[in-house]
Amino acid sequence: MTQADLSETEVAAPAIMSDSDVIAKCRRSDALRNEEKLVDAAREAFLASGTEASLEDIARKAGVGIGTLYRHFPTRRHLVEAVARKGLGEVVELGNSLLGSNDPGQSLMTWTKAVVKNTAEFRGLAMTMAETFCKPTADESPCSALRVVGEAMLAECQAAGVVRNDVTVDDFTMMVNALAWTADQTSAASFDTLLAVMFDGLTARN
Repeated sequence: MTQADLSETEVAAPAIMSDSDVIAKCRRSDALRNEEKLVDAAREAFLASGTEASLEDIARKAGVGIGTLYRHFPTRRHLVEAVARKGLGEVVELGNSLLGSNDPGQSLMTWTKAVVKNTAEFRGLAMTMAETFCKPTADESPCSALRVVGEAMLAECQAAGVVRNDVTVDDFTMMVNALAWTADQTSAASFDTLLAVMFDGLTARN
């Protein structure tokens, strides 16, 4: 076997991490865990007390100090946005899982209800979202991903003849936003009636 053959078959030795690299990796893992715990604790607190819940209580529930909370989230709005992003991500996943169903109309209603419930879940969240990453100019945002899923689901409904063809994704988005804002402002426990009225108006007529 020639030297060239040896070079081609030689397997590179695995990189050996230094002590400092191991420590840095552990710190990053700890930081990610703390961030996740803070977001989960904030979500529970916001459910109970709205987005003005005590940050000290949130840190305590997460099992970290208030300094750790501020290192991850310098302001209350940063924490609220993190909670909102996680919730919107879950709703986007739900929408993707419902695409291609045998009952696109029911899937769209199920998804819309989840969107409104997520947005109105915490008092003050709808306004925060409208003022930050759900602005029309925020192309790379959780709300833009939400819009993409909504547009795909709406198109499926229109192709199946269950939703009016003259309804655009902008129309649909405005209706959902209005429903979410109303539920947020009134702290309504149920918005099934409003949702039913909205979908009655969306339904295609023969």
